[in-house]
Amino acid sequence: MNPSHESPRRRRPAPKKKGRILAAVLAVLLLAGAGYGAHVWADYAGAFQSGEETAVEIPSGSSGRQIAAILADADIISHPTVFYYYARLTGANFRSGSYTLRSDMGYAELARLLNEGTLRDDVVQVTFPEGYTLREIAAALEENGVCAGEDFLDYLDTADLSSYPMVAQIPEDDRCHALEGYIFPDTYQFYLNEEVESVAARFLDRFEQVVDEEIRDRAAELGMTIDEVVTLASVIQAECSVPSEMPMVSSVFHNRLNNPAEYPRLQSDVTIFYIRDEILPYAGSDSESFYDELYNTYIRTGLPVGPICSPGADAIEAALNPAQSGYYYFISDTEGNFLYAATLDEHNQNIRDAGI
Repeated sequence: MNPSHESPRRRRPAPKKKGRILAAVLAVLLLAGAGYGAHVWADYAGAFQSGEETAVEIPSGSSGRQIAAILADADIISHPTVFYYYARLTGANFRSGSYTLRSDMGYAELARLLNEGTLRDDVVQVTFPEGYTLREIAAALEENGVCAGEDFLDYLDTADLSSYPMVAQIPEDDRCHALEGYIFPDTYQFYLNEEVESVAARFLDRFEQVVDEEIRDRAAELGMTIDEVVTLASVIQAECSVPSEMPMVSSVFHNRLNNPAEYPRLQSDVTIFYIRDEILPYAGSDSESFYDELYNTYIRTGLPVGPICSPGADAIEAALNPAQSGYYYFISDTEGNFLYAATLDEHNQNIRDAGI
């Protein structure tokens, strides 16, 4: 066939997606401005960034702005606002899940991965209820094939995790597990046989997200440290699983803490149960008196040395915002109803009425 007689081929129009990406790139530069453009462009392209992998958890229901903030908090990107508008202009629809990302990934690669979702077939979803202890959390991880429970506990007990601000503020004392209470109860996705380092990072990143500036500011108003808030919240959580009752239970403990001359001890049974069930089977009965001094609130004045379980959002809220009451005692009857009292005589009458 004579080439001169071929019908000229028509060029296909460029896909619309490429046009959107080009528009997004131009928008990146416009948002940055001339003097700032080089830094933003490096962030967009992933140039000169670290190739170290970071585990990132995108919670279900996260908005585009929240996802951009999560990526920035994990040091995957430096300019969350620019990334957010890039994603909008390219029409990216991000999915929740667990991701392993690097800061040397450009915006296009990040958007693609987050748009595709977690594609690995060795992903397991695990829910940790409010009130779980660290040992129960470790057992659930092992039961679901994530990692060995003892390896997880050993890592939390021995690793230097002071890069997390909330961990860095935990006092150095003789509490049984330094990170008890700091594994936020939620639903997480993990890989099967995942490294304990990334499992712990998933949990601690989530805790840092939950304990936000509003919580920190409210704790400061009360004159409490975050560790004290988490400790009190853990006692509330262990005493009461009914969110609507938690503020009133919290008021009893706050009233005692604010009146140490008359009520020096919290007298919470759950602190004894923690020693009995979570410490002595592993530390030995000969250590009972040692841990009584640390956790038993019938012996120790004020709060226990540290949290006794992982409190949920409702318990943390109750610890920060107790109801206003004049109560110093409470019990729950066999049907789960809570009975409150201002005096010991009233409390004893409640005990008799409840048939306890």
